[in-house]
Amino acid sequence: MENSNEKIKKYNVSEKDLYILGIIEAKKSTAGLFEKEKLKAKSMGVLKPYNIKFMDIGTLLDEIKKQDYHKDQILIEKYGIIDLETTKSSMGLKYSVPIIGIIAVIFYFTFMSGVSACDCANLYENTPLDKKHSFEDYDNGNVQSEVNDFVEKQRQCAIKFGNLTKDEEYLAKTANSGMWIPKLGEAVENAKKECKK
Repeated sequence: MENSNEKIKKYNVSEKDLYILGIIEAKKSTAGLFEKEKLKAKSMGVLKPYNIKFMDIGTLLDEIKKQDYHKDQILIEKYGIIDLETTKSSMGLKYSVPIIGIIAVIFYFTFMSGVSACDCANLYENTPLDKKHSFEDYDNGNVQSEVNDFVEKQRQCAIKFGNLTKDEEYLAKTANSGMWIPKLGEAVENAKKECKK
């Protein structure tokens, strides 16, 4: 079987492991959050012997997913049904330190620097939706980046000025869209009072 993808070739992932990872990646697309985390640990367990760079993991798994190794009849006949329960898991400890460092930096800039009352009072002025974007902006991810930053600002405003309960705060922290952030409108109004706007 010939590997046509750059990262697969670079790390020389075995045919059997490509098949197992293909099965795992296929299951991830329909799994719930908790199950997805278990499957990620399984992927890390399979990849552990290959000494893959942290920045290459996502690209490698995307390449494997696109190849649909789990549907390859030759591999199915050769390796049969794989019991993922017996597949070793790994939390990817070699990647933990950089991940923890990145999370710490994000946490600092997100929660320590925070947003001011006037930032939140002016939340809906000059949003990413108000701007005109070129096709190039969409292609290179600039628009998505702006939207993500705006949603993060909405989260911070809701948490800081929305008088949220613990459950609502959890929902705000995990929301991926402003429409799912509780009491956001109330937070903006509270921020306007504090900002004297």
